[in-house]
Amino acid sequence: MVGVDLSADQLRLARGRSTKVVQGDVGDLPFPSGTFQRAVSVLTLTDFDDVGPFFREAHRVLGRAGRLIVLATHPCFMGPFTSFDRDTGIAQIHPGYRGTARVFEGPGLGDGIRSRVGARHVPLAELFNKLIAAGLRLECVEELDGDTVPWLIGIVAAKT
Repeated sequence: MVGVDLSADQLRLARGRSTKVVQGDVGDLPFPSGTFQRAVSVLTLTDFDDVGPFFREAHRVLGRAGRLIVLATHPCFMGPFTSFDRDTGIAQIHPGYRGTARVFEGPGLGDGIRSRVGARHVPLAELFNKLIAAGLRLECVEELDGDTVPWLIGIVAAKT
């Protein structure tokens, strides 16, 4: 297993847990084609300026019959343009849902880390269309967590 991050500071922290970490951009991964049988992304899609290059590079570095596993915030219920009232169980989508620019304010960002570093919303259609355009075949989608609203989405895609 090899961890990849663009941030030297994040890699410094990761080295405390694993020596197999590499600095790299997900749009231009520092690995030869076909290197891995599995690639995993956990809670990173809102950090990419565009998910297209990420999916294309995942396809490139996966070997024959390789799988990409993605765990992400659910685009329909979690993000800068959504809010959830825990008392009523009602989720609401606010104006801007289809926007894909990095934002630093919004009903779903709060005052935590996302309000400082921003987040890029990835609408559900863009997520799946760019995954498919990269040559990946969708195998499984699961909506995870939350009693009323699924906060997370799990995706398994195969190299075609």
